[in-house]
Amino acid sequence: MNRGLRQRHRRIWLVLLIVIPLVYVAGLAARRAPLTMERIPDRLTGTFEVSAQPLIESTFAIGETEFGARLFSREGSSSPAVVELERRGTTPLVHPDVLVYWTPTTSGREQSMLADAYFMGILTEGQSQQYALPEESTQRDGRLLFYSLGHEQMLDGEWRVPYPQDDTSQ
Repeated sequence: MNRGLRQRHRRIWLVLLIVIPLVYVAGLAARRAPLTMERIPDRLTGTFEVSAQPLIESTFAIGETEFGARLFSREGSSSPAVVELERRGTTPLVHPDVLVYWTPTTSGREQSMLADAYFMGILTEGQSQQYALPEESTQRDGRLLFYSLGHEQMLDGEWRVPYPQDDTSQ
């Protein structure tokens, strides 16, 4: 490298020494504030006032993992019912980020079932979780679908949710 190239190289690096930190600081200052929620919606918190006795109780499996499902009526709310899911046994759920949906569609391809599905929440490992059913569930039967976000696929397990008629109104 001759003398002229060395001088040019030194000037370029001196300019970069000043410009790069300035661009970095300007980029940090121009960032938008992260989005936050003041309060998580009640239907996603997973805690509801429910009746003492379940209306329906059954089990189903997602792959090798067995789950217990119970349908409760809600007390003091216009929402029709709450589904409680709980893992039974010791077999872990091997699918990452499992999302729970309710759909009125009883058969069909994955895309058509998910098109009119109602997102209920995330299936958590190791604890019972409650999910509020949508208003539409009072008008027809439906089923719970499970979708692995990590694997980007529908899971084998499902639970048919018949909505029982309320006998307390007599």
